[in-house]
Amino acid sequence: MSERADDDRARPVGPVEALAREHVLLQTLMDLTPDFVYFKDTASRFIRISKAQARLFGLSDPAQAVGKTDHDFFTPEHARQAFEDEQTIMRTRRPLTVEERETWPDRPDTWVSTTKVPLYDEAGNALGTFGISRDITERKRAEAERERLIAELRDALSRVKTLQGLLPICASCKRIRDDRGYWNQIESYVGEHSEAEFSHGVCPECVQKLYPGFDLSSGG
Repeated sequence: MSERADDDRARPVGPVEALAREHVLLQTLMDLTPDFVYFKDTASRFIRISKAQARLFGLSDPAQAVGKTDHDFFTPEHARQAFEDEQTIMRTRRPLTVEERETWPDRPDTWVSTTKVPLYDEAGNALGTFGISRDITERKRAEAERERLIAELRDALSRVKTLQGLLPICASCKRIRDDRGYWNQIESYVGEHSEAEFSHGVCPECVQKLYPGFDLSSGG
């Protein structure tokens, strides 16, 4: 590191210069972060938002959001809940971390993971809230799809019946003995323990045995 850099670090920083540096750092954050950053007053009106938040709102300049509220961008369902959360945060002085479903009047719902904290001045007076939200829409959609598939699988499994193990069957009449000791017709037993359904017919061998004069080739 150069001697000049060491001197710059050792040199006391005045309040104006310190304020300028803080402004640069904040502006860099608000311009470059992909997350949605916003400051609101005690009435939940926007004081300042990041460029990412402005793009989400369809604004060309973050300053266009100043003085507006969530009701200007979201449906009442989400805007009302956000307002109530922010009022609670200021009243209790406790931060809130929550996954929010954002409902829009002109596009599909989105999801964000949000942290909001209260803002106070040095005297302890409420100034508003500060929030930062990260888009988790794709993750929530994947979770919903997974839950749907699991539900479908469970439903399918609940309807599937299987036959397994050793089945006692009569060598003469072919009836099956159930676990209670009763003998059942094979179609009745299989139908009760599986999804199979039976339709009755007569095989060619039995046709010749039962109806020796019946000609299968001619149909009569």
